Amino acid sequence: MRHQPSHRLALVLALASALASCGTPNLSGDPSTGAQLAPQARAEGPAANAPSTQPAAAREETEDDSPAPLPHAVYRKDGFFVSEASSKRGRLLWVFAEGSQDLAEWRRDGELAKSTSLIGAGPAGATLRSGDRDTLLRYLGAKDGFWVDVGHLGRREFLWVFREDSDELREYAANGELGKNVTLIGAGPLGVTLRGGDRETLLEYAGTKPGYVVSLGHIGSREFLWVFEEGSAALDEFRAKGEPAQSVTFVGGGPQGLTLRGADRGTLLLYAARKPGYHVELGRLGNREFVWVFEEGTPELERFLASGDPTQNVTLVGEGPMGATLRGPDRRTLQRYRAL
Repeated sequence: MRHQPSHRLALVLALASALASCGTPNLSGDPSTGAQLAPQARAEGPAANAPSTQPAAAREETEDDSPAPLPHAVYRKDGFFVSEASSKRGRLLWVFAEGSQDLAEWRRDGELAKSTSLIGAGPAGATLRSGDRDTLLRYLGAKDGFWVDVGHLGRREFLWVFREDSDELREYAANGELGKNVTLIGAGPLGVTLRGGDRETLLEYAGTKPGYVVSLGHIGSREFLWVFEEGSAALDEFRAKGEPAQSVTFVGGGPQGLTLRGADRGTLLLYAARKPGYHVELGRLGNREFVWVFEEGTPELERFLASGDPTQNVTLVGEGPMGATLRGPDRRTLQRYRAL
């Protein structure tokens, strides 16, 4: 049996090295202040994951059953090597921890003697494959601003979640456990339980999506999740005053059934509609709003971005978040999107 390098051991060594060299461990990735622990979800990948150079016209001539390649920004995450393979059976993403023995074997042989797969768990419903399930769970759980690890309680698996550069992360690195922790059952990828130092961290982790900033709020004993677009005026106002001048809510639209709250309905609708591997935009027909849905990397998306309105499209009335209508290039795209 081949043994993979210990995920927690790598963290402990990084922290120990930092303490020895400068007295303070550096979890932010700043090379000027000591040892680095790379954040797990910033969009940087190996050169081998470069985007496809195949012209759009050539891709359009391929058979309909063969999915278009995903843009590499959709699936790459720091600390992982990811390679895409497509066929009529659908997309397959090989996922490896950088520097792992499995990656060395795959590069040498083009395959693994032993592998495990998660069907439909990747972006746009891609199958994920690696040498072990823990690697795939860490990959799915990686998010910007957080550090995750897989834990086991008997035969049950769960996901440790920590904010980068937190005291709880340092305690876990030293002891492999926290003296005090809380859990959120079923809130992680594949429905796994989340475990961490406090409920706020876990809820904000569960609600984090690329392009948005979330913050846990309270009205009395009731919790809700503020949602803002990154770089928006509403976010600046929230940070300056603690609350925007006006806000709307989406009851039950957040993780664990939390109410979402934001400056406008469009922001909440697109936040709720966002799924890995899909491009979503807000559309309007008169005073009615709907959500455009396209798979990333497809000729249909390229045409939509160029023209703003595809010549052929289908709708699923009331099937989107907040009861919104979904609109896309074909029924199969919308069905795959809804299945995630």
